[in-house]
Amino acid sequence: MTNIAFTGRRALGGVKMRGVAVADKLGVPFVDLSELSGRYDTLVLVKYWTHGKDSDYAKISRRSCTRLVFDPLDVFSGTKPDAEPSLFWSWCWNRLHFDDLIATSPACAETMETARASHGDVPAPFVIHQAPHHADPRVGPDWYNPNGPVVYAGGVRFIASALPRIQAACDRLGRRLLLDYRRDCWERLKGAALALHLRLPPEDTPLNRHAKPQVKLENAAAAGVPCLATPDPCVTSLREVRGGLTAHREHNPDWQSLIDDSLDGDTLSNPVTLDHHCARMARILGL
Repeated sequence: MTNIAFTGRRALGGVKMRGVAVADKLGVPFVDLSELSGRYDTLVLVKYWTHGKDSDYAKISRRSCTRLVFDPLDVFSGTKPDAEPSLFWSWCWNRLHFDDLIATSPACAETMETARASHGDVPAPFVIHQAPHHADPRVGPDWYNPNGPVVYAGGVRFIASALPRIQAACDRLGRRLLLDYRRDCWERLKGAALALHLRLPPEDTPLNRHAKPQVKLENAAAAGVPCLATPDPCVTSLREVRGGLTAHREHNPDWQSLIDDSLDGDTLSNPVTLDHHCARMARILGL
């Protein structure tokens, strides 16, 4: 059997979901970046490759394997959040020289393809695979409550600029707005009437709009809850979501109408699961 391992910073939530859990399902080891040694036929690097001022895990990762598969997720959040997407992927390749690159949406893959083709007359020699982010396996399929609260479960920075207006809209509709910014915020979807999946200024950067993994979207689908989303290409290239598709392009959108319309929208279903993702990774890795 090919010698395969996953690596990344174990403490990060995204690495736990796309690295530790996937390696466990596939029956291969996960090795924290800080403990990486030896050499592998294939190494799957999830999210980050740097840690601390004095470490350069880009070089360590590359020299530790014959084939390097990079699943970046939102690595750009801590490096170059305002970069143009294709230029960012070129920057990543120039640091890592990975053999395979994993996109979490068709929109993300398109930016990666632009980067791959931009290296002069000869495209950069890496293969692009699509593997959307899977839902958290702990989300229940019967959590929808049409009389429940409007829920935002995620980083506060993506919604902060409109929070007072969103709160006022929910108050007028007689709906509780439930906010949870913790790592385990997915738990708040239990009993929700609507999930908010908003990426508002100043966080509507090109990388966030085209390449951010859509775990909130898949968690809403796993819970069977309607979703109000901004029209980011990484969202709309994966799912048709009712309502909100002009919300962050307007100076002062009518949040009451957007939320009210979305509360009456179709519930999401057919989430990408951990098993779906593992099946994709097994094909990519030749297992």
